[in-house]
Amino acid sequence: MCGVGSMPDTLNEAILKEILQDRPFQFFPQVDSTNDIAQQWILEGAPTGAVVIAEEQLAGRGRLARKWYTPPKQAIAMSVIVRLEDVQFLSRIMMAAAIAVAESLRNYTHGITLKWPNDVLLNGKKVCGILAESQWAGDLFLGAIIGIGLNVRVSFADTELAERATSLEDHTNKSVKRAHLIASILENLDRWLALLRSDKLLAAYRENLITLGQEVSISVGNKIITGRAIDIDGEGALLIELPDGVYQKITVGEVR
Repeated sequence: MCGVGSMPDTLNEAILKEILQDRPFQFFPQVDSTNDIAQQWILEGAPTGAVVIAEEQLAGRGRLARKWYTPPKQAIAMSVIVRLEDVQFLSRIMMAAAIAVAESLRNYTHGITLKWPNDVLLNGKKVCGILAESQWAGDLFLGAIIGIGLNVRVSFADTELAERATSLEDHTNKSVKRAHLIASILENLDRWLALLRSDKLLAAYRENLITLGQEVSISVGNKIITGRAIDIDGEGALLIELPDGVYQKITVGEVR
């Protein structure tokens, strides 16, 4: 199905102020990385829930040091500040963000799932990537920056990504206004961050995680680990049953 794209979908400071109301935000027509700006802002005292939004992002960061380009008027690029005292909850912040995005996308379409650790899939293809980065001031842990990159109407036709990536408007008949989608994601994120220490968060993440129960190959450094994904632990690590029956915990890697 093709999305409804005939009406303009504009992001600017006035529209975001109306939609986001009292939430602190910074908007930029173009940036290198929203995460970089958010990292500086948290050092200056920005509160939890403050968000940096860009129309175009030239050098966004993905997992495993990948670069991510966000074309203007076609996607959402934003970074959310989360103040936190305990660094061990960093992975749970990522879970909360992934669930929040998934819930918002289900207002537009079906087929939304999560792939460990941080990809949101739409009918099996990546529609959104999430990166949670810790932020320190010397030895003092300040919290995390959650970077969210979501394809709304990016065209992957005739590109090498066509088999792996997709956009929301390719799967809905609803008109997608990015400002409203941003607000929805942030509202959901607020709710899940309030449950950061709760088993409800882990249960919701497991429920959405398509990786569990699957035979997987995971790139970990220069190695490929193959096995069956059994579960996640309280910090989001993936438990794999290897072919010899031994269990292995994976904290960092990419499911292929």
